[in-house]
Amino acid sequence: MCGTETSSGHAEYVTQTDANPRRRCAARRKGSRNEESACTMKKIILALTLFAVPLAGCSAVEEVNRSVGYTSDAVAYINDASQWAQDIPQLAQNAVNDPQAQEKLSQELDQVQQSIADFGKTEVPGFAQGLHEQLTGYNASLNTQVDELQKRIEAGEFTPELLQNSEVMQTIQNIQGLMDQFQQLGQ
Repeated sequence: MCGTETSSGHAEYVTQTDANPRRRCAARRKGSRNEESACTMKKIILALTLFAVPLAGCSAVEEVNRSVGYTSDAVAYINDASQWAQDIPQLAQNAVNDPQAQEKLSQELDQVQQSIADFGKTEVPGFAQGLHEQLTGYNASLNTQVDELQKRIEAGEFTPELLQNSEVMQTIQNIQGLMDQFQQLGQ
């Protein structure tokens, strides 16, 4: 409750439900510091509330944007894995007798490993943590398998059968199998 003086000089007290905030707290009776402090506190609380509401909205929007960004990154990464599944077998076939094709295969495998590392740095929203851990497990396996292929290429022991008998293609298929789940996260 804040006190105000009317034009006749009498003190008038208004309740907080008064629609005019200037009338509630604008003019105060002399010596009424409690009322003045209460009015000042109300103004501060109102200002903080008005300031905090947009910030809460911004954090929600940022969370949505981060979630959409993560889902888009995951889907793009899985699409890259699908492309590897198509490209690597043909590169392996060409690499049998062609040193330049072996180099191209090695470069492609390097890019696979770089993509794995880059995706591993992606910020994961809480709701996608379980699915991300599953994908990260596949990525760790794929990275190890690619390392083994790279060693065999460098040693001159690479054959297309080596790729076929490795778990690389199965691991890539496992990664591709997560596509539907990631797309559902984006909806």
